[in-house]
Amino acid sequence: MSAASSSSTSTSPEYTNRLIHEKSLYLLQHAHNPVDWWPWGEEAFARAKELNRPILLSVGYATCHWCHVMERESFESTRIAQLLNDKFVPIKVDREERPDVDSVYMSFIQAATGGGGWPMTVFLTPDRKPFTGGTYFPEPRFAAILEKVDEAWTTQQAEVEAQGERVVETFRSKLAGAGLGASLREMSETEAETHIRELQAEAIRIAFQQLNETYDEARGGFGQTLKFPRPSELNFLLSVCSQEGADSHLGQRALTMVLGTLKGMANGGIRDHVGGGFHRYSTDPDWHVPHFEKMLYDNAQLLICYVRAWQLTEEEAYANVAHDTARYLLRDMRDPLGGFYSAEDADSPSLTQGGIKKEGAFYVWIKEEIDHLLGESGMTDNETKRFCELFGIVEGGNIKASADPHKELEAQNVLHLQVPLASLLVSPADKAIADKGRAALMAGRQDRQRPVRDEKVLACWTGLTITGLATAGRVFGVQEYIVAAEEAAVFLRKCMYMSENGVLRRCAFHGELSNVYGLSDDYAFLVRGLLDLYEATARPRYLAWATDLQETMDELFLCHPGEGRGYLSVSRGDASIAYLVSSTYDGAEPSATSVAVSNLLRLAAMTGEQKKEPQQQPHHQQPQGDGHKGAEGIGAPSSFARRAERLLATALQAPETPYEAPEILSALRLYGPGIMQVIIIGQEKAQDTQALLKVVNQHFLPNAVLLYHPPAGEFELTQEEEEEDKNAIAILPPMVRKCASSVQVHATAFVCQNRVCSLPMTEPQVLAARLAQYSSSVKRGQGKDKSERSDKETSTLSSLLGNLKPSSSSSGKKQGGEGEVVT
Repeated sequence: MSAASSSSTSTSPEYTNRLIHEKSLYLLQHAHNPVDWWPWGEEAFARAKELNRPILLSVGYATCHWCHVMERESFESTRIAQLLNDKFVPIKVDREERPDVDSVYMSFIQAATGGGGWPMTVFLTPDRKPFTGGTYFPEPRFAAILEKVDEAWTTQQAEVEAQGERVVETFRSKLAGAGLGASLREMSETEAETHIRELQAEAIRIAFQQLNETYDEARGGFGQTLKFPRPSELNFLLSVCSQEGADSHLGQRALTMVLGTLKGMANGGIRDHVGGGFHRYSTDPDWHVPHFEKMLYDNAQLLICYVRAWQLTEEEAYANVAHDTARYLLRDMRDPLGGFYSAEDADSPSLTQGGIKKEGAFYVWIKEEIDHLLGESGMTDNETKRFCELFGIVEGGNIKASADPHKELEAQNVLHLQVPLASLLVSPADKAIADKGRAALMAGRQDRQRPVRDEKVLACWTGLTITGLATAGRVFGVQEYIVAAEEAAVFLRKCMYMSENGVLRRCAFHGELSNVYGLSDDYAFLVRGLLDLYEATARPRYLAWATDLQETMDELFLCHPGEGRGYLSVSRGDASIAYLVSSTYDGAEPSATSVAVSNLLRLAAMTGEQKKEPQQQPHHQQPQGDGHKGAEGIGAPSSFARRAERLLATALQAPETPYEAPEILSALRLYGPGIMQVIIIGQEKAQDTQALLKVVNQHFLPNAVLLYHPPAGEFELTQEEEEEDKNAIAILPPMVRKCASSVQVHATAFVCQNRVCSLPMTEPQVLAARLAQYSSSVKRGQGKDKSERSDKETSTLSSLLGNLKPSSSSSGKKQGGEGEVVT
């Protein structure tokens, strides 16, 4: 720790600690605290052992509102700093840069306190074993806790160390009993499939019933207090709708919950009606007053949800929100090098409160300011009045005191639509007023100081954004979105991928890499993004890279016996990790395991399990990893489908899966003989090819993969890139090449299922009828390609689902289960 020298200017910070040498914005935000912070690493651990002091671990992220509050109250306090500097070794961690460290100690905090969140405050022994902790503490209480922990360490060190040892052993024992049983590892493929079918119906029933009972009939979303977007829940409900058919009772109910939630968010204040994009969550049940930070992962995933809603309904409102969100990502969150920034803060200086940082200051308005800005833009008084009516703007503010306990938003207005967005869009007069008013506020907002943007590019969240933009671009035919997704993939390949050993780096800061290597979510989310990018571009190089990354992920992170279920959240060879952690929990982000199951099933259908020759496969070993194979009997040598099958069996036997892992349940649409391969043979940019693709893109087909076989040389690329695609096209299933060999002149489509392909189709209306026929067969449960066993098992699933009732706030009538499920 150093203080400013006497020659420093008056604007120089009084204190500077060693975090000044870090790249993370969150760590740099604390570089001028009087606390003598250390970054996570061996130097800090050695210092704790040398001084025989406990470690105070503080974990947060740059755009975390309560992290800022705790910094102002405690970490800028010289009283707290003296306690920490004299009695502890204080360590700061950015949870987005080191989610592995965060996951280890968050699992302890959740088990110890029943909750979690950030900032996370954990006390560790010098060998990093946790013994007590919590989340946010106000300054007086934090000071008392520091003194109490110091006293315990001074007078009862052996007992404190024993407590830490017990914690670690508890978590290790829990992992040891959570993996795949020996009987499952020894099952044949047929036995494993039968076992999964037996487990999936009950898991789906429980998950659906839970959402059905907690659905807010009046406002959308789940629960009656805070509203947290959880896209994995919506994805699961969409899969149920697809299974049962949108005109069945269950399909209708699932779709009602999805669309009701998306409408509530689209109309509410959780959506930034001026600049686009969504805030983190709503602090009230009406979606009105948000917690104002904007996260890349929320917006990337919600973009997909609105695209899928449009595919199912073709209602303009869903497309409108999707485009608004995509424009926000491209305008405000895109790094010039191609990646995407991680987040925007909730806090910024308030012009109406003397420049003091306040939550939401950038996004809220007093009515007088709106009247002035709209008048200056040329809107009439009547137009201004109507704009205020449309968005709920009133004198004195529209925020209830219950939604503003800290009185940061007094007299302010959060824009939220008073009429449904769908109604607004079909009223030319109101739409024109809304568009002019929003443009005026957007221009006026440029004079405000923006919230801090964390310009850290994460491989995982950029992967989610590639999925969002590639899918939106494919479905809506917007090339700008697809180009941005491709540029993001190119950035990750060139700057964050170590081709010599096939591993990813986790994050970059304006192109400069951190020293943290990719974790399982980086691989899983990027593989999904590359598969979606292949479907949007027809360029097989993305499919080939996805295949390589999946093999690396399985080699490095797939759980071994005794390590838990699915994939590790940490690096097995990182000596700084107190104990291993694996998770299948789908929270605001899906788990790496859930996404990987879907990726493996898609890869099995998109590659036909084509393998590289052994001499072409690199040995994937991270500097802090050991690259073991053979995890759970389903390591790299086994097929993609077999690995996914074992992961499904492991997850479905866990009683918590229906509540914790809706994304895994969604992946079941890709499992078994029901998966469909839509093959397009034709020149990429030819009109007849694009006409067929437009038909496919208009349909929501969660159990399908899209494959291309364009003629050689069709890509308008550099010679090197064209050669890469020519080589990569060999990875496609043999049936694709067989279909291509039968095509003479016109672009042609084939729909294949269970290794049986349809007759060739060259007319878009014929393909549309085929896809519609497939959809209707899903609703009726009379698909031609189902096996006898699948008929029996899906009838059982429909029977179980058919017993569900709506939540108590609905009509109370039973929901029938008329349709069977193609599996």
